Amino acid sequence: MTIRVLLADDEAMIRAGIRAILGTDPGIEVVAEAADGHAAVESALAHRPDVVLMDVRMPRLDGLAAAAELRTAAPEIAVVARVGRGLSNQDIATELFLAEATVKAHVSTILRRLALRNRVQAAILAHEAGLSDS
Repeated sequence: MTIRVLLADDEAMIRAGIRAILGTDPGIEVVAEAADGHAAVESALAHRPDVVLMDVRMPRLDGLAAAAELRTAAPEIAVVARVGRGLSNQDIATELFLAEATVKAHVSTILRRLALRNRVQAAILAHEAGLSDS
């Protein structure tokens, strides 16, 4: 099974770097890239990726607003929904065929980029942005 990924970041170098990293895994295919939130939503609806990796701060439509639109328009992007319900690092690692240490590193990076101290603050941010069910 191949995991189909959409990359969304306004920095072309960041997208290229992530694409290069993901390209080393034969089980992951980057199916599309987007430079802003609107393009991310359009690409996700056109390509129906399994996972969308999206920067929070992008022009035209930020990542949180784009994720909220995707959640409404394409609820079948299931990994995002399952992560939002509180999966552990090991659960996420298993779902995405990654090492748990890799997941921990990505979670730490996400928290740092959002200037959050922990997952509780991330859950509150997601709730306030309309990205969670509760």
